[in-house]
Amino acid sequence: MDITVHSQSLYTYNISCPDGWQKALNNCYLFNVKDQLNWNEARTECSLRNADLMVIGNKQERDWIAIQTESYNTDEWWIGLRYMTKWTWVQYGGNTRYITWRNEPDNYDEQDCCAINEYGLFSDEYCKSKLGFICSYPLKRGDFCPSGDNSPWFMTDSACYFISPLLNISLHLSWQDAKTYCANLSPSKSSQLMSVTTYDNMLSLKSLLSTYDTAGVLLPWWTGLNDQSVEGKYVWIDNTEANGTLLQWDVAPSLDRSQNRNCGVMYQGGSIDDVTCDKRAHYVCEMSAMQGHLNLGCGSWLRGGKSCYLLGKGKEYTWQQASQKCSSAGAHLLQIDDLDEKAWIEGLSLGPSGYWTGLARAQNKYGWAWPDQSTGNDTFIKWSQEPNNSGGIEDCVAINKQGLYVDKRCDAKTGYICEYAKAYDQPCMPGWTQCEQSCYYASPSNWSYAITWYEAEQKCMDLVAGKSLSAYRLAVNDKTEQACILKTLAAQPNGGMDGYWTDLNDLQFKGIWRYWLESNNEPNNDLITWAREPNNAGGNENCGVIYNQGYFNDADCSVGYYYICERPVAGAGVNIKVSTILLMSLSVLTAIL
Repeated sequence: MDITVHSQSLYTYNISCPDGWQKALNNCYLFNVKDQLNWNEARTECSLRNADLMVIGNKQERDWIAIQTESYNTDEWWIGLRYMTKWTWVQYGGNTRYITWRNEPDNYDEQDCCAINEYGLFSDEYCKSKLGFICSYPLKRGDFCPSGDNSPWFMTDSACYFISPLLNISLHLSWQDAKTYCANLSPSKSSQLMSVTTYDNMLSLKSLLSTYDTAGVLLPWWTGLNDQSVEGKYVWIDNTEANGTLLQWDVAPSLDRSQNRNCGVMYQGGSIDDVTCDKRAHYVCEMSAMQGHLNLGCGSWLRGGKSCYLLGKGKEYTWQQASQKCSSAGAHLLQIDDLDEKAWIEGLSLGPSGYWTGLARAQNKYGWAWPDQSTGNDTFIKWSQEPNNSGGIEDCVAINKQGLYVDKRCDAKTGYICEYAKAYDQPCMPGWTQCEQSCYYASPSNWSYAITWYEAEQKCMDLVAGKSLSAYRLAVNDKTEQACILKTLAAQPNGGMDGYWTDLNDLQFKGIWRYWLESNNEPNNDLITWAREPNNAGGNENCGVIYNQGYFNDADCSVGYYYICERPVAGAGVNIKVSTILLMSLSVLTAIL
């Protein structure tokens, strides 16, 4: 993936959750059943991921959580509710009205911590009990949508939309004028004529425009869709090629250039038509509603230069304990190696308390050393009238809110900063697995993710929407790929037993199985191992599903299964200015802390 981002455009590129987390209801959730911990330990594990134990703020969230917990092999999960004179949430936004107690709470013998079971019922438990746990953190939308009577913007989960007033005829504009009008509405926030890049975009727009339904009247709104450069090649305002599977054409677009029908309008039901660009019509402007979060390969940690960072918040630790916390996360305590990193750390809003760094008394007791035993260079360390080695036992070093270093007793307790190196040239995005020159994504094995064969194609495209990449349903083309897919299936929680859609089908010619995507090879019978199939039960099993051990089955294309997407490995890496990374990390930090 080759991306160049300029410091002037710190706007949303991709809002996503780290690998292993689920995105829902504008939050990221981690369901951990591998580690059975007490309540305090569980909260600490969440803090290692820049998160906290989950809180429940509304009925929709409660119901969604109840469905998810049914899919895991554990009795109960810790959540972020604890009794402290009254039941109190650990994060802002929790609401105890949506707690459905299971014959509880009885507060028997100081059962002061709350857990949720697989049926979505809650109980008070001993805080020292060992349970699984659910972490969460919000994906902040911020106040990016203008508000007020004179700013009729509508906010969806990820975008702001401005719908031009219908009754003001002076605001019926040509396509070019509408484009200019949208760009000037909020230039600092990159407003523009609307586009449709994901299935969710289309649903949001159809929902908003449906409120203007008038019997027998089609109202046209300008979109950013146009083929003014190349006849028949439709692009959006930013020249991103339009995804044809998302466009619901009212009538197939004209290929006759003499008709000058080069700009696209959308009607109330979401259908699109190509018309002349000088036509006067309504228009819809859009901009992102999300705070800037560029996924740079650090998951919920902060990207800064060549490393990923975590500011350990919440409970304080000794230097040794903090070092162990970082180590358990595959990292080490902060180590400053260059002036860029020094400037970034000093620019963070560290708060009133100090944070442990990896700097400690050298093994020979002369001078200071970092975790890799390299000598502490005073060029990168700004001491605060220190070190003074008060009492002769201050052998560990913390950094305070001014970016100044102080030597402290190693058994003193404070926050900590973890760090680990992370190269930019990761060819596969988080959550994808690489084999040879392809990346693969297996959907979570949870029946809420079961979709039809047709929907699977759209899901694969949505996964890489806006990244100038393409993705599609799985096609097994050679032995190496087959081995990789077997390994991927075996790694799924269900072992691949419930089936995943592939691109294989016989929709064009009954009994002749081919891949839908023409660029794939003809199916190789040595690679397509049918499990006493295909049998075309019911006469409509036309799409191919793959199971554990690589066995294939024909299935009804409209039935729900999981799915596996694949795409080519991206380009030579990510090219992003360091100054931009630092500023982005600061904006993400503000959203998290």
